[in-house]
Amino acid sequence: MNRRLWPLVVLATTAALSTSLVHAQTPSPTPAASPRFYVGGSLGRSDFGSCPSFASCDTKDLGFRLYGGYQFHPMFSVELGYAGLGETSASVGGSSGTIKASGWTAQAVGSYPVMNRLALFGKLGAIYGETKVGGAFGSRKDTGTNLAYGVGVRYGLTPALDLTAEWERFRFDGPSGKDNADLLSAGIRVKF
Repeated sequence: MNRRLWPLVVLATTAALSTSLVHAQTPSPTPAASPRFYVGGSLGRSDFGSCPSFASCDTKDLGFRLYGGYQFHPMFSVELGYAGLGETSASVGGSSGTIKASGWTAQAVGSYPVMNRLALFGKLGAIYGETKVGGAFGSRKDTGTNLAYGVGVRYGLTPALDLTAEWERFRFDGPSGKDNADLLSAGIRVKF
């Protein structure tokens, strides 16, 4: 072999070995996982937003979500669920009324692992929601399909049990047109 080629052969071999050693020591950010079904629930505070200056309002209430999903990839899943967002009330000149909101959801969920058991996730989908108006606002029911989205964090306590914390926004057809309800909640997710 030509003496001038030796330095190139040594350099190429060293580069190939160092690259394979680095890949062998670097943990994979997305561990392989078989497809799994899961169910979950969360409980928290719902918030229907601001109140007109001429009214006295209570826009916060207890809210919850129940859902089931299928994780078809370590970073992607789909969910179906139900959101109960409680009610908001307003008083104007001695008259008061309430608006209750709830609905069925369908969302795509994307996850990104941050550390060993910790992952961030985002949701995007739709809610088939229902608002019920009562009291001084009259009595009526509105239904419609609107946008639903959110972000959160998930921590794996065990391979089958996660703790979750998330913020979600649901859009509804209400008496004044399109209204938003936010849900800040914590819960659990069980994989099987």
